[in-house]
Amino acid sequence: MPGVRELVRHEQTVVFCATLGTLTHSGVDISSGLRLIRDLMRDNRSAEKIDRLVASVRQGHRLSDALLEVNILPPYAVHMLRVGEESGELDSAAMRIAGFYEVRLDRALTRLTAILGPAIIILVSALIAWLIISVITALLSVNDLLQ
Repeated sequence: MPGVRELVRHEQTVVFCATLGTLTHSGVDISSGLRLIRDLMRDNRSAEKIDRLVASVRQGHRLSDALLEVNILPPYAVHMLRVGEESGELDSAAMRIAGFYEVRLDRALTRLTAILGPAIIILVSALIAWLIISVITALLSVNDLLQ
């Protein structure tokens, strides 16, 4: 479905950034935090990307550079994390990004449900109309046989 990829990406960004912000604020190192975040990912492709991210960070790359390589977050989020990384405020930057994308995710979900609601009602109405027409047609054909 169109737009679902955007919703999934926003949801992953919220989960990644909120968890990263919380863990780094609590004093957990980035490598351990990324391994914990890996366990929160719902699909195997994202988990594999996090595994590559952990390997890259362990090799000494900056988190933001490694994030650009694996392409798991939107570019805006990566750039904001880079600013937070350079300023020493990675936890607060990650939490701000999570808040920003949470608002976007909420807005997109509201839009999707506003579109799907009437579409489902029309689909169910068409199904009921087809069922009624089928029953009436069957009754009329039985009536024709009896006459």
